[in-house]
Amino acid sequence: MRSALRLMFGLWAVCVSLTGCVTVAPLQTPSQRPEVTIAGVTKKEVIDVLVTEMVASGAQVRQTNDYTAVFSKRDTSLGGALVYGSKYDSFPEMRLTFNFVDTSGGIRVFCNAAMITNPGSAFERVNDVTGGKTAHEMQGMLERLKTALQR
Repeated sequence: MRSALRLMFGLWAVCVSLTGCVTVAPLQTPSQRPEVTIAGVTKKEVIDVLVTEMVASGAQVRQTNDYTAVFSKRDTSLGGALVYGSKYDSFPEMRLTFNFVDTSGGIRVFCNAAMITNPGSAFERVNDVTGGKTAHEMQGMLERLKTALQR
């Protein structure tokens, strides 16, 4: 009976994960990854607005400097636990890393996302999730950041 339940649960988990594998068009950015160039601002202004917005959304600041800002937030969803959870820690952590580069056109901001299994432990595993639907969501967030700063 237990093995039949495990098999059914396993099949269900595979079906759920496959439904998330919908093909999404690549981003129309120079790197085909989430990025924007914001004219007329300093890195500090970009970082200040980004920190304010991320903290307001419930994320924690892990690191900031002139070139990088890293934020994390626990993913307590069932899907996150099924795909990225472990026996050590059921709930993974979503980690967003923003990189800032001075260019002649302004500050170029790149964003990467990772799901972290067993965050903060010796068994930490990083899974890059900067692609597909997540990339489009992050690009939208960067576009909103750009709009807010160029008013």
